[in-house]
Amino acid sequence: MHDLLRSLALFLIGDESTFVGNGKTCTTNPLTKLRRLSISNVGEKLEIPDAVKKQKCLRTLIVWNSPRTKMVEHELGRLGQLRVLDLNDAGLESLPDSVGNLLHLRYLDLDRTNIKKLPESIGRLQNLQTLNLSGCKSLHTLPKAITSLCKLRRLGLDGTPLSHLPRGIGKLGDLNDLRGFVVGDDGGEQDQGCDLEELQSLSQLRVLRIYRLERSRKGASALANICFLRMLSLTWVSPEAENNQPRCGQDAIQNANKICNDLSPPSSIENLQVYNFFGSGFPGWLMSSSLDASFPHLRSRRNHNDRTRAFWSPCLSNNCIS
Repeated sequence: MHDLLRSLALFLIGDESTFVGNGKTCTTNPLTKLRRLSISNVGEKLEIPDAVKKQKCLRTLIVWNSPRTKMVEHELGRLGQLRVLDLNDAGLESLPDSVGNLLHLRYLDLDRTNIKKLPESIGRLQNLQTLNLSGCKSLHTLPKAITSLCKLRRLGLDGTPLSHLPRGIGKLGDLNDLRGFVVGDDGGEQDQGCDLEELQSLSQLRVLRIYRLERSRKGASALANICFLRMLSLTWVSPEAENNQPRCGQDAIQNANKICNDLSPPSSIENLQVYNFFGSGFPGWLMSSSLDASFPHLRSRRNHNDRTRAFWSPCLSNNCIS
């Protein structure tokens, strides 16, 4: 039955989808509207086939196996009906400003590309729901315009060395998956980063990864309104690791204790991960003898720091410590 259904689906979409690559060029039936295009082995510049640009009805564009592709032609913006643009693992270094003309775009995947900067025009993508930027090793800042993506639900930033997030991330009230909330900034001349209070308005979050918590000075109530949170990851970078100091100062340790104590997650939490915490002990909400009652859904707890491993002893059952 499965094979029959698959064959039927392929038959129904056959003339609406095509593949370009390995010597195959794009040919379309003028009586059929092409909806999905997959391209592989693209050269240095991604050029949209003329047949596709003429039809102006493409909904999905996937580029794969194209590590040499560094740029996309400006006429990408002519694909005004595009909903999905997947460029992950390409050698892409930039996007044209015309990407802001893709007003119907819902999904933009730039994972593991060489992108160095996003155009400010990205703020015009008012229907964008998913923006994947994980593993972009050359990307260090995001444009302020990203805070205008009012329908964004997923922002993936894991493994991307951002110095900070632009202030106003808290305006993205539909976010339910934020992997890479970077606290504060790198101490430049302008105070550009955002602190934990930006999280207070992101009440729909289910998945949250927070980085550079040692920069924060206030964490009270940051997670109080996030009632549906299931996965929480907390990461510090110790002063001794960043500045080659022999040990953490007392002020840094006390601040780490305070911030961790303030970040009490909601009872909905299922997965808790703590990285490089250098405080003197874990907070009361984690050490409580009634931990199972406070967090009935908690199934996975990870502590990635030998220094504080001993403080997990009251709640070792079901722990995964590494």
